[in-house]
Amino acid sequence: PPSSTPPPPTTQPPPPSTIPLPDTIPISTVTSASSSPTNKSTTQFEGYNPLNPSVIKNVKIPPPPSTPPPPPSTPPPPSTAPPPPPTSAPPPPPPTSSSPNKPAPPLSEFDDKRFKAIAHLLRPGYKYLNLNPFSVLQVSFNATEQEIKKSYRSLSIYVHPDKNLDCLDKAVESFDIINKAYKMLSEPETIGRCQEVVNVARQRVKEQLQREKGKSDAPIDPKKFEEDVQKEAFKLFAEVEKRRIESEERDTAERKRKREIEIDFEQRKKAVKEKEESWENGRDDRVNSWRSFTGGKRG
Repeated sequence: PPSSTPPPPTTQPPPPSTIPLPDTIPISTVTSASSSPTNKSTTQFEGYNPLNPSVIKNVKIPPPPSTPPPPPSTPPPPSTAPPPPPTSAPPPPPPTSSSPNKPAPPLSEFDDKRFKAIAHLLRPGYKYLNLNPFSVLQVSFNATEQEIKKSYRSLSIYVHPDKNLDCLDKAVESFDIINKAYKMLSEPETIGRCQEVVNVARQRVKEQLQREKGKSDAPIDPKKFEEDVQKEAFKLFAEVEKRRIESEERDTAERKRKREIEIDFEQRKKAVKEKEESWENGRDDRVNSWRSFTGGKRG
């Protein structure tokens, strides 16, 4: 008999086109394989739908691992040393006489004269210029004996070593220079030679000016004439000194040559004497030797 219970309804799956496809799925693994089974690469995507590969949303590639930041450095412990005392600028130097803000005190009249006297005697080229004794004592070529002596005494006071302890070496040299000049102008023989040098200088300058003047009737300037005589006198005194040095060198060489001849003669004479003494002392030996020789021959 037919059953009164109706059969259960059959459920059929919907057509494939009606199956809902999720838009995204959690992280999944997609494997792409080539013809070689060993060549596989795996990449993780988020939002990949395996049933709908055309839908890929929110692709996220994991970033490369980064180096972790260094740990925070520990601050150094606080120093327990006491703080250094505050530095202050050095005190200004005490004012001196040479300070630019304070001019040096003026020299006394004596100090001024002694400094000028030493500076004149030791000026540049003084070894050449001081060959002229008139220039050393600061007197004219026509100065008298009294004028020369007065100038020497005045200069000797200013350049005396006892008065110049602050520049002793220069004072000693200056004092020797004026003593030598005064000796040349105080002795009759040497002052005569100095006057001859001056006269030759005057004659040379006069001839030179006449050659330059020619047939002109213009008078000679006396000031220029004396200046030229001074210059020429310096040259002549230098020539005289040069000839004196050369003469001394020749005399020294001649004395040395004569002494060498004397020494050689004495050595030869001594050698001859020693030879004669040796011959005389060997007389007995020679006689005995001859007697021995002749006696042995007879026997």
